[in-house]
Amino acid sequence: SWVGVPLVLFIGLIFYHGALGLQVVIEDYIPRPFWRMILISNVRVLSFVMAVLSWLFIIHITIIGNESGCLR
Repeated sequence: SWVGVPLVLFIGLIFYHGALGLQVVIEDYIPRPFWRMILISNVRVLSFVMAVLSWLFIIHITIIGNESGCLR
């Protein structure tokens, strides 16, 4: 349905916004540059992975629906 496209964009923005917020917190409270870099890159990778998984689940629900019988 047409709701899937705005939902995918909204989920992408949610994870992007969350990653930016966590980056600001890490930059403010982690004093060592090495750990700051490691944590920021981990946040970016994890938020990207979570966004892609969310998109895949939306595509799965939109295309397949409840044909698998998981929600009986």
